[in-house]
Amino acid sequence: MRLDAVTLYFCATIVAACCALAMFHGWRVHRNEPAVRYWMIGFVCSALGTLPIALGSFFPIWLARGIGNTVAVASCAFLYVGTVLFLERPLRWRLLAAIYVPAFVANLYGAVVIDSLVLRVASYAVASSATCLLMAAALWRHPPPGQGSLARFLAVCWTTYAGTALLRGAAALQAGQTVTLQTLGPAQAFFFSVLLAIMILTTVGHLLLAGQRLQLRLDALANRDELTGLLNRRAFQALAVEAAAGGKAASTLMVVDIDHFKTINDRYGHLVGDLVLRSAAATLQDGLRKADILARAGGEEFWVLAPQTAQAEALGLAERLRRAVEGAAVSIGSETIHITVSIGLSSIAAQDEARDLREALAEADAAMYAAKAGGRNRISVVGVPAAA
Repeated sequence: MRLDAVTLYFCATIVAACCALAMFHGWRVHRNEPAVRYWMIGFVCSALGTLPIALGSFFPIWLARGIGNTVAVASCAFLYVGTVLFLERPLRWRLLAAIYVPAFVANLYGAVVIDSLVLRVASYAVASSATCLLMAAALWRHPPPGQGSLARFLAVCWTTYAGTALLRGAAALQAGQTVTLQTLGPAQAFFFSVLLAIMILTTVGHLLLAGQRLQLRLDALANRDELTGLLNRRAFQALAVEAAAGGKAASTLMVVDIDHFKTINDRYGHLVGDLVLRSAAATLQDGLRKADILARAGGEEFWVLAPQTAQAEALGLAERLRRAVEGAAVSIGSETIHITVSIGLSSIAAQDEARDLREALAEADAAMYAAKAGGRNRISVVGVPAAA
């Protein structure tokens, strides 16, 4: 069965309206995400742009072909702006103007002055495909953290749409001035088939992007310490149990505590104390291996798990951490603050179900206090005197 142009445009209007409605619901859920609002406006423009073309006999020719097509072209611009905002990339306003000002002029001229379908289709093809390729490049090159697969899927969708729009434009140019919407041929049907599929896929994909980002932020709030960005106690315990039980060798726990931290708070204030905590967290993180797990347990205390690491090797790691913190400094105006840490170690045998993580932490904590009692800025192991 062969569908005429009016039916194709009417189908596009209905699908675009449904996508806009879905985006409206997404915008109500994600009001703090401005990108969703622009995506919604983009699909609204797509629906409003194709409707006058679908119902051309009910509208003046300048509205159906001129304004309608111009609004349809603008839909891609709003989708691009939303995507760039979501990716937190700079908006390229001059490039957008270079794409859309000529496209709008050519479209209106081809609709009102000379009634040229070729000019209208070509201007739409160039503007929409250029914008979609910009979106695809941004999504592919700068995917949001933890959302790379979905971002690249959307990049493929927008690249496919751009290629289809160019194919339709090329078909119109080849047909010449005698072409009409009814005689544009297979390129017209193929374009609309891809258009409908891409509208649905990108609506779902962009809403999933927004939903995933919200979930990632909620996970971060639940599992991360707000001040340092490190894992919190709950997340550390969950990961530590899994990491320690999953290996064949023993693991080592460390309790790291900043020496004389209360003195820093009393002398410089809590804002400086927070700066010292962030500096210590960054120094510890930089000194650990990829498999090691670091958390802020609370106050000035940090926990480290060195999975499948024997105590002798862990002592070397702890010494590197101690020296790294001792060598770091925090500058406050003309003053420089140096800090040290006391570190306590305990071991967890592989797959030792009889030994609870809390018991190992308690032993490491006791060893850390032994290091404090031994003079601070040193390392202590359960049952072994603290070593400077």
